[in-house]
Amino acid sequence: MRIFSLFSVALLFALAVTLGACGSSGGGSSTANGSSNSENSNVRTVTGTISDAGLSSVDTVRATDETGAPYSASVSATGRVAALTSSTFSLSLPTGHYYSISFLSGSSVISSLAFNLGATSSASVTNFYLSDSADPVDLGSVQSQGTGTASPQVNPLTENDQDNDGVSDYDDTDDDNDGIDDWNDTDYSSTSGGGSDDSGSNDYNGGSDDNGSNDDNGGSDDNGNGHN
Repeated sequence: MRIFSLFSVALLFALAVTLGACGSSGGGSSTANGSSNSENSNVRTVTGTISDAGLSSVDTVRATDETGAPYSASVSATGRVAALTSSTFSLSLPTGHYYSISFLSGSSVISSLAFNLGATSSASVTNFYLSDSADPVDLGSVQSQGTGTASPQVNPLTENDQDNDGVSDYDDTDDDNDGIDDWNDTDYSSTSGGGSDDSGSNDYNGGSDDNGSNDDNGGSDDNGNGHN
């Protein structure tokens, strides 16, 4: 009897250790990208309307974040764009990421969304930071520019505030508050690969300045000085 009792105690102890080990090995939260990232805990909707015959063949709208993860939505099948009726789209995206938006026909990209970097910049960019908010980002009507780009009626930078300082990213010259002006910040992607600014500072992607200051691409400025 005593041997049986000792065996029972040992068995119960082993079971308790096993259950304790299982309880302590729980995983973190999973995101749409399959990795644990607290920034992805909130989701925000990005909507828009395609009412332009230049985008008549578009059947899918795709948002791609800075990691390359794609999020797609089908364009509404009710009323085709070719008949100049509206087609709407809605994307549910994790916040805390930069996104670029493309318009596809089948598997081919027809156009990419492009918009102005800010109120004080003439640069055109193709991505934006999606900040936390209860309100959706409504791009309004999207129009083809005929050059592989499409412009939104509403600039998405006006509807986001990356550093949560009460100033929209469109009006904020340093969206992420990292001390680097947006036109010098590599977080944004330019459509031209080399724009011009009027501020006298170096361009973020290697364009030329109006006052002859150094650029990043090794060209020459307007007054004949060499560049780095």
